Formats: sequence, structure tokens, C-alpha cells
Amino acid sequence: MKKVEATFQQHKLAEVKNALHEKGVEGLTVTGGHYVGGETRTMTYRGVTRTVDAIPCVRVEVIVSDEKVNAVIDALLQRARTGTA
Repeated sequence: MKKVEATFQQHKLAEVKNALHEKGVEGLTVTGGHYVGGETRTMTYRGVTRTVDAIPCVRVEVIVSDEKVNAVIDALLQRARTGTA
């Protein structure tokens, strides 16, 4: 048994859950949070421009058998990737 963890943007969660379900993963733990790091954005709300450096993300944790580890990692890489980093 292995524990696989992945952190990615919130809008990819449904795709990731479906991909894991297709690989035979029935249960997973999802934790919400914010990524603070090298990526920043500027946004304007009601005429005020702000710099946003905390980006919402989710972390998924899955416990899988040794035989399914590579398939689960491949599914996570394909579905969770946004191509921005």
C-alpha cells in the first residue's frame, strides 16, 4: 500500500475525481488551502487593483495498492495539470 498526494488548482477537482474513479479508487481525502509562492496575479475589484499571491488549491490524498500506484500517478498528472507551471 502506498499513499499518493497531489496539490492542484480547485477547478480541476471534478476531473481528478473522475479519473481516479476510472482507475478503481473509491475513496480519497480532499483538503482545501492556498498556495503562496512565486506566482502572483493582479485583479481589479470595484476600481481597486490588488496583488493576489495566495492562490486557492486543493490537496488530494489517496491510499492505493502497489499495483495501482503508477496508474494513479499517471491519471493525476494528466488531469490535474494546468500547463501554467
